[in-house]
Amino acid sequence: MSFFSRLKQAIKALINPNQSKLRDKFEPLVARVEENESRQHSDKGLKERPLMNTQDDGHIVTSREEPQQVKDRKVHIKKLLEYMTPEEYNRFYYLNTPGWSVTGRARKTKQPRGGYVRPRDMDKTFLGQSTNEGLDGLNPDENVAPSLIGLAVDYLTRVMIGDNPTKAFKVSLLGATIINDSDKAIDLISKVNGLNKESVISAVKLSGYDVIYRSSALEYKPVDTINPDEATVENIITMVNRSLRFFEKYGPVVLSGFDLEGGYTEIIAKGDGDYLTSDTVWDFKVSKNSNNTIYTLQLLLYWRMGLHSVHQEFKNVKYLGIFNPRTNIAQRISVDRISPELIKKVEVEIIGYRPKDKKFYLDEDILEGIKKRIFEPSES
Repeated sequence: MSFFSRLKQAIKALINPNQSKLRDKFEPLVARVEENESRQHSDKGLKERPLMNTQDDGHIVTSREEPQQVKDRKVHIKKLLEYMTPEEYNRFYYLNTPGWSVTGRARKTKQPRGGYVRPRDMDKTFLGQSTNEGLDGLNPDENVAPSLIGLAVDYLTRVMIGDNPTKAFKVSLLGATIINDSDKAIDLISKVNGLNKESVISAVKLSGYDVIYRSSALEYKPVDTINPDEATVENIITMVNRSLRFFEKYGPVVLSGFDLEGGYTEIIAKGDGDYLTSDTVWDFKVSKNSNNTIYTLQLLLYWRMGLHSVHQEFKNVKYLGIFNPRTNIAQRISVDRISPELIKKVEVEIIGYRPKDKKFYLDEDILEGIKKRIFEPSES
């Protein structure tokens, strides 16, 4: 099943007659997904696309607009696709495929050496007083997937700093609703009331619903089978307490679990961030490994999309940061260290902030190479 089919199925599951508000909110998105699905997979759609050059409406947008080079060279989209090499097609597919999440887009993006934002350029601060307040202070073995532990730590931290549990676990609730298991999810939420054992176990189980909404119901593992042991519960409590102390130093929190309404595009259509303080976009990670370029690109996307969103608080952002409560290390980098040229490239190529009347985007050198093969075939 395609991404669009899964998304359409999930949205339609939400908009039943008993959820009129959700229906009003998501019905336009269903129509949009169906349109994208049709455009993605229909050969008829390709045949009916307009002719394209670098001037006419419906043309491919290029990274360097030089109309004089190609103003007399019109070519149909299907013709361009026929003459693309596998590498060119992959590039075209990456630049123009709609419906990504922020995380998915970051993972699929081929970055320059060292990354768009190099992890090694981030200032690192250990928030403990001894090694026992870092990785060595946790139980070595856990019986729950790291992804679930990360979600539970994040959501419990939100609850402990004042978020309503229903808001903190909103994605979990959406996932449970898709598979008609919302009653069980609501019951689990009622048990989230602090950092006691029952609260932590309920939070971990709730986090198991997230994968349904974020990815696919096919990846869902029944939450009744998720049973964190004592060591895992202890580690989660320790990491939440470290997160609370972290915010004593870097807080207060301005936004938590924020969406990017107004900043989404056809290319990146969903995604939510962790925390925004007065001057920093923060992402929480609980991996034992060092930060990587996927994490830092995610942060860059959150920041730039946040600036295009309805959230005016992003105008005050001066830093991008990652906090890892497992290692108890915070890392930040000033946004002033990110060049305007790089930001422009990320906004256009990765996020998709492009002229709305343009149908496609492709690098100028790739487009010119394809047209040369079409209009000036080699003699052989």
